[in-house]
Amino acid sequence: MRYTYVYLDPTKPGKFQYNTFSFLYEPFYIGKGTGKRAEQHKSLTKCSICSSRPFYCKLKSLKKKNITPFIVILNVVETDEEAFLLETQYIKDIGTRFDDIYVGPLLNMNLGGSGGVSPSKIVRDKISKSRKGKCCGENNINYGKD
Repeated sequence: MRYTYVYLDPTKPGKFQYNTFSFLYEPFYIGKGTGKRAEQHKSLTKCSICSSRPFYCKLKSLKKKNITPFIVILNVVETDEEAFLLETQYIKDIGTRFDDIYVGPLLNMNLGGSGGVSPSKIVRDKISKSRKGKCCGENNINYGKD
């Protein structure tokens, strides 16, 4: 079984409505996974991936404050294709900080549906533009935008 999930920021309560979804906290990441994938992101905040991806900077910042993000499974489906389609739709519905058309709070670097750990050239360019200096330091353009 595959599923799509959302990370919610417990420091930003409110009513966040996106098409058919309503959240009590601001969403900041949408993903697709199997098994324990949704939880695995939290263990990656100690490795070098944090230096290049705003989502992991956000997790690291929350962890420093002893705050655990909420993870909500949005749905469970049979195939990767279904999960990727839903992931893409949710990201478009909510929007990302890194897309000029689908603007929103998500820290996803692309519009989903691609999977894998090797980012495309477009995503690498977005990563490069999203950081200056250290990932979680004052030199980062996302500094203070927890």
